[in-house]
Amino acid sequence: MTLNNDIVLIVKKGMIFFVLSFAIIFYFFTIFNMAKVNEASEVIKQKINNIYDIVRQITPFYLNTDDVYMKSGISYVDGIAVMVNEDHDVRSISTAINEVEKNIREIIYDDLWGIAVIQRTDTTANTAHFKPLREVHIDLNSQGLHDENWIERIMENENLSYPYNDFSKCDLKLTENYIENFSNEKIRSIFYPFYENRKLIGVVLIDIKHKFIENLIDNYNYENHSKIEISDKKPIYDFDFLPSVKKIKLPCTPIKSEYFITIDWLSVISWVLVYSSILSLFFMAFEYSRKLINLAISKDKMTGLMRRDVFERCYKSKQKDCAVIIVDIDNFKLINDNHGHLIGDDVIRKVSGILLNSIRTDDIAIRWGGEEFVILLDIYNKNEIAKRAESIRKQIAENTISGMIVTVSIGVCISKDIPFEAKFKHADDALYQAKKNGRNQVVCYA
Repeated sequence: MTLNNDIVLIVKKGMIFFVLSFAIIFYFFTIFNMAKVNEASEVIKQKINNIYDIVRQITPFYLNTDDVYMKSGISYVDGIAVMVNEDHDVRSISTAINEVEKNIREIIYDDLWGIAVIQRTDTTANTAHFKPLREVHIDLNSQGLHDENWIERIMENENLSYPYNDFSKCDLKLTENYIENFSNEKIRSIFYPFYENRKLIGVVLIDIKHKFIENLIDNYNYENHSKIEISDKKPIYDFDFLPSVKKIKLPCTPIKSEYFITIDWLSVISWVLVYSSILSLFFMAFEYSRKLINLAISKDKMTGLMRRDVFERCYKSKQKDCAVIIVDIDNFKLINDNHGHLIGDDVIRKVSGILLNSIRTDDIAIRWGGEEFVILLDIYNKNEIAKRAESIRKQIAENTISGMIVTVSIGVCISKDIPFEAKFKHADDALYQAKKNGRNQVVCYA
């Protein structure tokens, strides 16, 4: 009943639908991500400025907190390691450090590597607060160099000597990536010197994993369903007609510290491919279901053949290149008169079953009238058509139906490139000739 042809047509429609849906989704998703590229650049700068503001909160707390006398060595206060090299008064800032840590982690999560606050004095007494305390910090105190200021030694250990001299425009600084001693962790640091009466009294050191900016973009993508990426290298593509690259300069960073936010084209294409494929599969499944439903309601309930009205409404206009076979049960009125309509109906069902078993899936078999049937085949060889028609006639004649011998007359037309109506008339004329010649035979239109 042309289901295979319908499947091929559905697949073709599905491919067209895929191409169109891919183009439409790709266009709108690209526009969406272009907007997100611009937005993300501002979000990243804002988040970094938020981190800076959190770091600056150390200063007022430090200046307004009380001193606590501590002995030399390492002590822990509220989870903060406090390192002193000789007995002296120490500012109690553990609460402030924990608050800073909490607020920074709300922005960069696990990318916070560590916090240190180092106090500068006019004497050889030094104080440093660490969270967490690492080998590099312990080494600072283990050498027992009381005649050096720890701030300078921290800068030297971090390969960032005296960065606070460079703060001409910002009161703090985000460094380039570097490898931390002992841990070998690649990090960036925020250095924030703070003063009292224009005198340097301490430095806040915030260590952040070097991938924190990329991870900020990942979190942004997760929250906004976008597909963008950031890199410190300019991408090789930057189309004037489709601007998709945004250069940003992070606040309070070295001059060469530039980043480029771009659309992640690989992710965009992959995402669009997946969604276009899913939509296309849904489309084809819908079309296939619709065809199955249409096929089910297009069948004659008694015979399972296509109904004539469905054929004339949906298929007739497409049947220019086909052979037409008309099958008519001989003496059917006598069968009904002598055996009753129930037997007549059984005869029609059995003949219809033989017709269905004699054709291919892509052929069309129609119940044209009470005892008349039409078969459409895409075969144009006269001998092959005649052989098929004769096989149908023979199967019906050789199988007893409801205890009786039933025969059919068959008219065939295989003319090409003429309207269906003309083919049907030629086949009907051949059927009339078969009836006139004595029934139970096949006649092909000459």
